[in-house]
Amino acid sequence: MARRARARRVMAWVGRNLTAVDCAIAVVFAATALASLYATIELLRQDPAFEDPAKPPIIVALLAVTLPLALRRRYPVTVAVVVIGAFVIGRI
Repeated sequence: MARRARARRVMAWVGRNLTAVDCAIAVVFAATALASLYATIELLRQDPAFEDPAKPPIIVALLAVTLPLALRRRYPVTVAVVVIGAFVIGRI
């Protein structure tokens, strides 16, 4: 019984604070992407032929793909264009 009441309170809070929840999700995605970047670079450093890439452009691209997701409910088309554009530009 107490779990259901707590779950209802949490869901009510989420329903009232959608932008805050989206911001938290975007930050978690960004942090996960950055952790993945550093883990991948560490794994690739085991290869003697590997040269460290310039990290600032990669970090900017990762953040440009993840952080705009915080505004996805308010500006869905704009966020989609920004995220897709950042993804494509980051691949170049």
